[in-house]
Amino acid sequence: ALLQALRLTERNPELTYSDLHERMGRVVSAIPVVGRPPLDGDDFWMGALGSGAVMR
Repeated sequence: ALLQALRLTERNPELTYSDLHERMGRVVSAIPVVGRPPLDGDDFWMGALGSGAVMR
């Protein structure tokens, strides 16, 4: 669905999943980046949840 939306938006039916990946950019998540200190309690708990294999 996202690839089709991109194709329609850019009026280019030749776009591929590689093009979609380029345009989507960096993934943003509520789980803090490894190696950065937590900003608050939420970051601490989300970091703890994301540290195991379950969330990765």
